[in-house]
Amino acid sequence: AASAQSDIRAEQSSVRVVIQSSTFTQLLPTKTVAESSAVQGELNTITLNLECNSIIGPGGIVTISALTGSLTADNAVLPLLGTAKDIFGGSGVWTRSTGTLLMTVADGYTFEYDKVYTIQFVLQNPLTP
Repeated sequence: AASAQSDIRAEQSSVRVVIQSSTFTQLLPTKTVAESSAVQGELNTITLNLECNSIIGPGGIVTISALTGSLTADNAVLPLLGTAKDIFGGSGVWTRSTGTLLMTVADGYTFEYDKVYTIQFVLQNPLTP
């Protein structure tokens, strides 16, 4: 992951993944996080690789948080990229003030266990460190 003072601060150790689902009681996600750019004001593709130990069915929510510092405005349909974009209906709900992305498993899809999924989305880096 890029790590400069100007990036969105999406370091591996700080990004938090929370899963909400009615289909299980315990889930231990595995995650890796990478950034495409640490340049001030530039667009930055955030790449997450997630693996879970349980199935998440339709309506289950994956919350990515601690993505602080972005200039990207709130967006109820922030486009998702990556191999798992369709599982979440192609978009998530971005909230700038909290640095949080909510992704809901779409009808007809499941987030399978023991499989690594790649999610990508683009945020704008801050103008100052």
